[in-house]
Amino acid sequence: MEFRDADPPLDLEGAIPFVNSSSPSFPTSSVSREASVSFPRADETEPLPACRVRPATALDLREVSDILARSFHSDRGWNGWLYPLLRLGIYEDLRHRLREPSPPYLCLVAAWVSPTDRQRTEELAGTVELSLKTQPTASLDWMQYPYVSNLAVEIASRRRGIAKRLLETCERQAIEWGFLDIYLHVLEDNARARSLYDKLGYRVRRVESTLGSMWFGQPRRLFLHKRLSRRSPA
Repeated sequence: MEFRDADPPLDLEGAIPFVNSSSPSFPTSSVSREASVSFPRADETEPLPACRVRPATALDLREVSDILARSFHSDRGWNGWLYPLLRLGIYEDLRHRLREPSPPYLCLVAAWVSPTDRQRTEELAGTVELSLKTQPTASLDWMQYPYVSNLAVEIASRRRGIAKRLLETCERQAIEWGFLDIYLHVLEDNARARSLYDKLGYRVRRVESTLGSMWFGQPRRLFLHKRLSRRSPA
């Protein structure tokens, strides 16, 4: 999934007419009630850590920024010179969003917690952001829809269901905000991410070409949509 995005006007299913962005009224989030799961034990004498999903705080800024930088940028070769600046830019952008969020907005983290650790120290495994996009429609109305961005999982924690749990938490939150549709972008050459989204019910709504894709062979962006149900995910 791309780190930055800029969407053209579109007509969306499940979008809600935008009335007043200065004072939106949405149900209180229940994501603060941590959801956790323990993976099957390989050895009963050494229980595996549990993973919980919770809202990010200012204390998570550095770790979340590192996860995003490692997921979306390379520090090899000539990129190594730019990598510290890119990571700093991610840190500052995220710090601004957490400090002055445009409601409704939510940044989530998935964290490993050792069941034998009395102090409950955590190790972040992944992150995702959920916000509302506002765009004009063909009828010149303004519409809002939930948009998932910056989904990233640490390499050591991949293939363990972290991305799925983060996405499902975003879907539950979108339903609490009063929406039954959710959207996101993915690059067309990101086969692993596309496979996950397809399994979770996301379908291509639009293929977006850019100057980079038309002239330099860069991958196009796919705009995906999923219709939600109030009874799922569990």
